[in-house]
This record gives sequence, structure tokens and C-alpha cells, in this order.
Amino acid sequence: MEKTFKIARRQRGFSLLEMIFVLLILALVLGVVFNEIGMTQKSYQAEGLKLDITQGSRIFMNQIGRDLHNAGYPTQGMFNPTLVSPALQSPVQNDSRIAAGLVKAAYDELWFEGDVTGNGTVWVVDYKLLPDPSTGSCPCTIVRSQIPKINGNPLTGQNSPQYSTILSDVINSGGANGAASGTAAYTVTGSSTTVTGTTQTNDSLFSSYKSANVFTYYDVSGNEITPTDISGSTISNITTIRINVNVLAPHADLQTGMPPVMSNSVAVRLPVQ
Repeated sequence: MEKTFKIARRQRGFSLLEMIFVLLILALVLGVVFNEIGMTQKSYQAEGLKLDITQGSRIFMNQIGRDLHNAGYPTQGMFNPTLVSPALQSPVQNDSRIAAGLVKAAYDELWFEGDVTGNGTVWVVDYKLLPDPSTGSCPCTIVRSQIPKINGNPLTGQNSPQYSTILSDVINSGGANGAASGTAAYTVTGSSTTVTGTTQTNDSLFSSYKSANVFTYYDVSGNEITPTDISGSTISNITTIRINVNVLAPHADLQTGMPPVMSNSVAVRLPVQ
């Protein structure tokens, strides 16, 4: 009997206290593991959100860069002067077969002519920053119009543009509505909670992103040129255009609680006419 009793004691299980202690350790380990998984997921979602915004901005930049590299073509010199209608020779820029190049250069609009498709047609291309129509504020959209040129004055004698959205959630509007360069014309609507837990208006929180012009113009010496159109003589001095967009994500970053802002900028040198 004594031998049997000793064997039974050696085979007894864990006590309740021991089981509770093991479960607590297991819960602690699982908590750490799941917390790391959650942080990884948040980081992955945040980076994915930033990547989507960056890709959208790059598509816009690539599109406008391709368009501008064809601005001003075909030129008058590509045609035999005897084939150009005498009624259109003065001025030749009114001929639908000849691209006038830049038509309007504003901080919030870029309007030009060129064979942007490579099919021999001269197109009237217009990029414009537009605020939210319901609030008159940003986030804004950049729209693009592309219509075939007709015989007539490039600035006043063309058909109405047909716009489609090419980039959304833009918050920089420096110089818009004829304001001075680097002066934001639109407020940024909404509010966001910062990492400290305080809530601020987006207009205040993202104020440093507002003042950049969407379009800025420079001459051959790198001096900034104020907005002008084809009726002004200074438009012909523009050799380089800098395009800048600051895009506010529509959703908050799960790590910081704030919507991220992605900036993209490119300088395009116009082709020599």
C-alpha cells in the first residue's frame, strides 16, 4: 500500500495556483504578440495609404509632363507659308494647325496648345485647380480639359473646355484667384486629432502645406515670372514651369490618428520653339 500511495503522489497534476500562473504568462505573451501584429497591420495600412497617394500624384505629374513637352508643336515653321490661309496668317497663332504654346499661365491654371497625342491634331489643354464647389475650400481638385483647336484666337476664340478630374484632395492653393505668389487663397476644411490627443482644424494643422503654388513660372535665368496670358508679352519669356502638389489623405493614418500629406514636385522645361 505504501508503494502505491507514493506512485499516486508522483502522478498528481498541477495545482489551481500553478494553472492560473501559467495562464497569466500565456495571456501576457499572447498580448505582446497580438499587439505587435496590430502595430504591423497599422504600419502596413499607413504605408499602403501613402503609396496610393504618391502613385496618384505621380500619374498626374507624368501626364502634365508629357503634355508640356509637346506644347507649341506644330509650329508655323513646319508649314509651307503658301499653304497657310491668308486670312489666318495675321496672326498665325489663330490657325487650328499651329500650336500657340502657352496661352494662360496662372498660379492655379495652366493653359496651352500642342499636339499632345502625336496624331497631328493641335489640342487645347487646360489644367485648373478647383475648390470644393459646396464650400469654396480645399481639399481641392485639379481638373484637365483636352479639346481640338479651332480657327480662332487661342485665348478668346476656342470652344468651352470639357473638364475631368485628374487629381483629388489637393490642399495647396498659393496664388489662387489672383492672389500673390505663395499666398494661400483657400482654407482647408475639417479637423484632425493629433498624436497628443488634441483636436485642431485642418486649416491650422496643415497651414505649412497651403501656401505652395500649384504652378510657378521662371525665365531662362531662373527668375520667377508673374502670371500672364497670351495677350501679354512676358508669357514668351517662360522657359520652365514648376508643378507642386500637396495631397491630403482622405483617411487618418492608424498609427498617428492624423491624415498624412504627401508632397510631389517637378520642374518641366518647355521645348525650344
